[in-house]
Amino acid sequence: MRVKDCERERCRSGEASWRASHAVDRTPIPAVVYEDETDADTLIDATLENCARKDMKPIEEARAFATIQALGKTPEEIAALVGRATFAVSWRLELLNLAPEYQDVDLPLNVARLVSRMSIDAQRAV
Repeated sequence: MRVKDCERERCRSGEASWRASHAVDRTPIPAVVYEDETDADTLIDATLENCARKDMKPIEEARAFATIQALGKTPEEIAALVGRATFAVSWRLELLNLAPEYQDVDLPLNVARLVSRMSIDAQRAV
């Protein structure tokens, strides 16, 4: 939970579990209260929670990693946060160099990475 204006808490992660607990009248629930967390911290945590999904496509991971990177984290820091090797994060970020019309096409990951290294014009010519 995150303290908001010293009056209310906002659920940072685990909202589905919180709702399920309330659905069966289980109160109180275990929680951690973060008092000095910024909106960026909250967004990073929510993005990381989303990254834990098993069914995420590589391009979705790339977009999530780019969101975290835009908040000032390096690929090394992102890798540590998600428990992956730095090269795996960097490779996912390379996918964002794909032409927009190819980003949601189900290409094998190794092919998508190779294509992402080509210019947009060359990608469209393939």
